[in-house]
Amino acid sequence: MKFLCIKCNSFMDYESKEQVDTLRLGITFACTQCGYKVAMVTNPGETQLVSGLGVKIGGRTVPAEPMEFTREAIKPEGQPTATMTADMGKCPFPGMLAGTGFKDTGIAAGLSGQDSKPTVPWTSNAEKRLQNVPAFVRSLAHAGIEQYARENGFAEVNDQVMDEYREKVGM
Repeated sequence: MKFLCIKCNSFMDYESKEQVDTLRLGITFACTQCGYKVAMVTNPGETQLVSGLGVKIGGRTVPAEPMEFTREAIKPEGQPTATMTADMGKCPFPGMLAGTGFKDTGIAAGLSGQDSKPTVPWTSNAEKRLQNVPAFVRSLAHAGIEQYARENGFAEVNDQVMDEYREKVGM
């Protein structure tokens, strides 16, 4: 979105942002040609939408990194954003999962090609249900369900384990 100066017909530039109250933002734009200024105040719905989408008001000073919004959204509170390293390949998830509170860092190790804990046997019905999980997160779901089964003493992954895990993660 760009604002156009009414006085001189030039594009205005972002100048500042201030929190009006807990529900609204005040954003100021100024014309670089004549100095004319305009302020915009967001309503609570707009403020929530902008915050929820991770939009940075005022533009960026550095280029966006791949999957930056996703990494920021899943990082544990108070920890720095994970960055990709050459040994991770192109997928940032193994590095983000390692050391982030998962008791079994074998999930991240398994995704990055390193050895992980032994697998738990799966019933054929559980394997069929796993195929309903979107392909791009299936390996994470598989590892998470197995970890849950091991931690809770299940000898195999069956419908009960999958139901309990689904309930635990809120799906």
